[in-house]
Amino acid sequence: MDLPENAVLTDSDYGLGWECGRGYRATNGSCTIIAIPANAYSTGNNRGKGWECVRGYEEADSLCVKMAIPANAYLGRQGTNWLCERGYPKTADQCLAIQLPANAYLNDNGDDWLCGRGHQKQEQSCAFIILPENAHLNSSGSSWDCDKPYRRSGNQCIR
Repeated sequence: MDLPENAVLTDSDYGLGWECGRGYRATNGSCTIIAIPANAYSTGNNRGKGWECVRGYEEADSLCVKMAIPANAYLGRQGTNWLCERGYPKTADQCLAIQLPANAYLNDNGDDWLCGRGHQKQEQSCAFIILPENAHLNSSGSSWDCDKPYRRSGNQCIR
């Protein structure tokens, strides 16, 4: 058996009895080098491209180009996407700051705002909750309930 340059023997019962080494691909009975662009690495897979872009780079026209990461964003865990920082939700291809009105805070996800206790959202502001007579703030702090034995009727507490 003729073993091509850059090939290794295999103990397989099928195929040619050899395979190309890492970074090479079988082509017409020989092993040709896989062209790996800058900022890429060999996957060790002789099928397909045989390479992937390194973290923070993306494929474009068989090259690996640096990802454009907008202001107030960071590279995702896998290195193939970007995410916006807390308080800067994604809008198209940028991360825009949330404008917090007075008496507001960011929600748990950091992509919207909520009003603080004793205030309720009204359009783009947090309005102070005016308590009617015989009422108290409820447990959420964003509305009110009537004291016992009163009950709610519109915007007042009646017996």
